[in-house]
Formats: sequence, structure tokens, C-alpha cells
Amino acid sequence: CNRDTQPYDWAKIQKHLGSSSANKIRLEERIEFLNNAITVFTRETYPLEWASTNASLGIAYSEYSKFGSERDEKYEFHYRQAQEVFTYSEYPEVWAELEHNISVGSHLFLHDPKVYNEQLRKILGAIKLSNYPSFVLKLSNSLAEDLYRELNFSEARYYYAISHEAIESMRGRITRKDAKQKIVDENSSLYEN
Repeated sequence: CNRDTQPYDWAKIQKHLGSSSANKIRLEERIEFLNNAITVFTRETYPLEWASTNASLGIAYSEYSKFGSERDEKYEFHYRQAQEVFTYSEYPEVWAELEHNISVGSHLFLHDPKVYNEQLRKILGAIKLSNYPSFVLKLSNSLAEDLYRELNFSEARYYYAISHEAIESMRGRITRKDAKQKIVDENSSLYEN
């Protein structure tokens, strides 16, 4: 399979190689594979593939930035590119996950929890608990813990309450009693606050 005779298949292979675990392939090679794929997966011809490849590039560049001494903003660029297709109105959960990845990157490099927490508030305000309870749980619990550490107890309590609602929403969708108990057990630390 080569780019000239089967460009789509070639690009899928390049994307797959670029999305592999960092342990299997060096990070620089992953980025090269993903950049190869994006030459075929253009926004015009394959918008979803283009966006998901950009998201993968965002992940790769954020990993690359963690190992470097200075902030590389390429990860944010590629996440924002992906959000051009994965818009909030069409793909709210994917949009929110990309926004969260940008927030995490900003938090790691800026070391400013206030900026990170403001971004989490923005994301939580944009997505519906009823549609994405596990994602809401992850974000609201993270925000509540940060606020608790900052001694902002009233706002922390508010986000812990959202976390509780998310757990109950997840439990409400499950019919088996043992599966409901598993959700409670996995989130028992939340009930301690």
C-alpha cells in the first residue's frame, strides 16, 4: 500500500502508527506519521479524519511538550483545528474533551490553577450532565478538589454536588445492583468530602 495508489489506506496506516503508544514508537516518529496522514486527510476531502488526526497531533505535541523545557503551543493549535469540525453544536462531548485537553496543557505549562479552574467551569457550563455524566463527574470532581485545596469550600461543595448528581445519573441508567454498587465503590472518596 502506498500513497500514490491507495492514498486513503496509506493515510489510515500512517494515522494508526502515529496514534500508537509512545512506548512502541518514538514520539518524533509518531508526529511524522500523523503529519503524513494529514496530507491526505484534508479538511475538504475527509473532515472527520482530518479533525481526529489533528486531535491525535494535539495529544502527541502535548506529550512532546511535557518532555521539553519550554511550552510548545502546537498541541493547542491542533486541538483548536479539531474543534473546527468537532464543534460544540455537533459533537459536544468531543468538543468538551478537546477543550479539557487544552486546559490540562495550559495548567501544566502555566502552573496557574485559577486559569485551569476557570476553563473547567466553562466546559462544565457547556455540557449537559444528563448526556455525559461520566465526563461531568471527571471534571466536576477535579474542580471541586482544586477548590477544596484553595479553601474555597462553598464553591467546592457546589461542584461536589454536581459530582454526586453525575454518579446518581450513571447509577440510574444501570439495572444490575452489583454494577450500581461498583460505581459507588469506585467513587467512594467523593462521598468522604
